[in-house]
Parts: sequence; structure tokens; C-alpha cells
Amino acid sequence: MSRSSIFTIQYLLEWGAVSSEENIMTRNQKSIFDMRGFTCCFLSACFLVSISFRPGSIGAQEGGDSPRVLGVAKVQELVQRSTEKTGVELNDVVQLDVEVARVLSRTRGLLSLNGLRTMDAQVAQALTSGDSKLVLRLNGIEALSPQAASHLANAGYLELNGLHPTRETLRELGKCKGTLHLPRVQSLDAETALFFAEGPWRLYLNGLTSIDVDVARALATYKGELSLDGISYLTDQAAEELSVHSGGISLGSLRKLTHVRLAQRLAESRVGVSLEQLDEISSECLESVVTTMFSLKLGLKEISNEQAEVLARYRGRLILSRVETLAPDTVNVLLRSNFKLTCSALRNLEDVKLAERLTNDSSKMFGSPSLESLTESVAEVIARKKMILPLYRVKEITLPVAKILASHQGHLILTGLRTMSDEQAELFAVREGTLRLARGLAISDQARASLENNKRITWSESKR
Repeated sequence: MSRSSIFTIQYLLEWGAVSSEENIMTRNQKSIFDMRGFTCCFLSACFLVSISFRPGSIGAQEGGDSPRVLGVAKVQELVQRSTEKTGVELNDVVQLDVEVARVLSRTRGLLSLNGLRTMDAQVAQALTSGDSKLVLRLNGIEALSPQAASHLANAGYLELNGLHPTRETLRELGKCKGTLHLPRVQSLDAETALFFAEGPWRLYLNGLTSIDVDVARALATYKGELSLDGISYLTDQAAEELSVHSGGISLGSLRKLTHVRLAQRLAESRVGVSLEQLDEISSECLESVVTTMFSLKLGLKEISNEQAEVLARYRGRLILSRVETLAPDTVNVLLRSNFKLTCSALRNLEDVKLAERLTNDSSKMFGSPSLESLTESVAEVIARKKMILPLYRVKEITLPVAKILASHQGHLILTGLRTMSDEQAELFAVREGTLRLARGLAISDQARASLENNKRITWSESKR
């Protein structure tokens, strides 16, 4: 087994020891169209064992040694074991022949081959020869011929995160009818943009940081879901052109939104509105985006009472990702609505009703993980529910707060605590729910021994 495979297994086992809900807070959600429901297949790395190299095999590089090889029989076993949720992960693979590619084409779920650096047309054709639309990750490929691209375009989902495509390769990839990721495309002319007009169902061009009016007009002819999450600013003319795009559109890095028709188009997206980097929005545009029937993520650092009045009309899931403080009057206005609320960056929380709203979330995750302190009344509210409490930034707690948190039945993270008294340690030592503490916590030897006797308590090197 390769050293990288061993590392992968160790990493996944450590990752799996933490509740899957907790990882919601640590994953980088790069796009609102991101794939969901696929996880790595633990068994795949275990099958990267050495047999002699021959046709009909997969080669996996181990350091400076000769390629490790996996024969057709093993590949067939992997494919037969695959499901829509597990798929097959073979990121150690550095070479692939036609016979093995044809077997892999029958993979159910995600097929990840990020170790490949190149792929010829024959292998690409075999890999996409299966009956179903293959879900493919080929993020190590940096160059691809138009002929190979024409075959890969038959995949149902295609990630090419390392590819620097030529114009002719883009022409072929534009024929893809599934989901297509091309984050290394950093510039685009209008003629090339038209290649996608009749193409992918979902198109990610998140490497673009700016587009002119002509490119915006060309992209607007595309009929699928369009992600342009790398663009920070749009001229009014470019915004006007994009506003006639008939499919959903994502502009996650947009700093300023003042074009009403574009705001209306964003609100019509079937996967919600994500404006995580937003600094400024006009009142008319805010009134438009709150009409979305799905999630609404805003990066505004401050919410005025006037904006709160508009947000109170919203009925979905509101995520305020950069608001650190909320004035009492603003809180009162926001709480008039029944929307689900997350305040990812909120530092202080004293309003009990707001605390209740932040725990009223089907994700089972407390909606304000950046709190730096806890009052007794707020601790009582958030400790009632059996949910994950990621209190990474809390540096110290009082004995009454410790007593309340010790009674919490869900997963509690207090890796930001700098000290803990013996009295507090006694309370947490008999805690029934799981608890994570920082290994560098200043604590007496007696208290540490007491805590270490509780197998539900784990120790972390970092705050997360």
C-alpha cells in the first residue's frame, strides 16, 4: 500500500471520529451548486497493492518507487462494491489504460482519479462508455486534447479543477450536458463564451474575476445554472446583460449589488442566493433578494434597522456570515419573522430570544459558533437541545456556566478555553455528551486525570 494511501486512511479515520454535523462548520462551501451526498470510499485506498505491471491495470505512484499496479479483477471488485454514496476513489492512480477505464465506466457514484496528469482520447472514450452518466473528478489533469475532451463531455458531472484548456478544448467541453467545473479558466472572450450556449446543465467558471459587456452578453445565452463566484465587481452594463440569463446564477464574491434586475434574477435561482462577500446593497435590491424561496446568505458586516425591516419579510434560511454585532433594536425587528437564522461571525450574545432562534435549526448545529463569551441565561437556552455547540472562541467560563454546559447532551467543543478550574473539571468529567478540549488547556494534573477517564472527552491540538 502506498504511503499516501496510508495517510488517507489515517486522516479519514480521525475525521470520522468527529460527528458529521460538526464538519458542517469546517467545510469550505465553495459554490452553491456544489455536489452533495458523495463521500470517500474507505476501501479504495486499501486496494492499492503491488502486482506486476501489465496491460489492463492501474498504476499508482509510491514516492520514488516504481508504479504500484491494480489489475482488472481488483478494479471490477471496486466497481461492484461502489454505490451512489460511496463511489470509488483512486487518487493514487498515475496511469490508466483502455481496458481498466472501460471497467471503471460502470462505477456507481463518484469516481475520483485526481492523480492522473494526462488522458488520451482512447482512454477518455472508454471511461465514458458506460450506460449511466459518470460522475468524474479529474482534478490533476492540466492539459487535454480536444479529442479527449469531446469524450469526457459525455460525463454527467465533470470536475477539471487543474485544467488550463485551449480554445478548441473548451469548444468540446462546452458540449457537456451535465455539470462542468472549470476554475482555471481565468479569461474568456465573447466568441469562446458562446461555446457554452447549448451546453452544461450547471457551469462553474469561478476562476473568472471580471467580464466585459460582450462576454456577459454571450454568457447570458447559456440556459443552465451559472456560477461566477470569482467576480467581485460588475459594471452596470455587464449586470444588465447577465440579468437576462434564463437560468440560475451565482455571484458569491460580488461586493456591490445595486442593479435591481440582476437582483431579481439572483432571487429566481432554485438553489438560493449566496452573496457572502457583499459590502453594499441597495434597498431595492435587498427587497428583491428576500423574495427567494430558498436560502439567503449575506456577507454584510452591519445590518441597519431599515435593512432588518426588509429581511423580516423573508421566509427561508437567513445566513449572516460576517455580522459580528447586532443592536437590540435590530434583533427585535429580525425576530418578527419565522426564518431560520445563522449568525456565523456574531461575537456577543445576550438576547435570550435571539439565542432561541439560533438553536431552532434542523441542521442540529448551533447557529453562532464565533461567540467569545457566554452568559448563564444564554447558556441555559443553547444547552437544552441535543445539538452541536461549537464554542471555539470562548476563552473562559464561570462555574455556573460550566455546570449548565456539563448537562448538555450533544457534542460540545470548548477548544478555545485557556484555563479550567478543578471544580469545573469535576463537572465535565461526568458529562454524558461528547466534549472536545484543547490539549494545551491550563489545568491541574488531578483535573486532567479526571477528565481523561471520561472516554467521551477528546483532546485537540487546534481550536477546531
